[in-house]
Amino acid sequence: MTTVSLVEDDTSFSLLLTRALSTSKSIEILSVHSNAEEALREIPPRKPDVILMSIKLPAMSGIDCLRRLKRINPPLL
Repeated sequence: MTTVSLVEDDTSFSLLLTRALSTSKSIEILSVHSNAEEALREIPPRKPDVILMSIKLPAMSGIDCLRRLKRINPPLL
């Protein structure tokens, strides 16, 4: 089972992607976040295998957020 956290500020797209991924028996959605700051607080203790991140997020970009998350948990993909 591959665990996934999603970071997406577009609520409609986030819901669509979550529904699509939930149909897979090999994927478990651990968490869904609407901004980078929330993701930085809530993703590290959950330790997902994969993070799907929007690049254009309000305040902090998805790229900067992934860099910070990668420093906290290097095995992230």
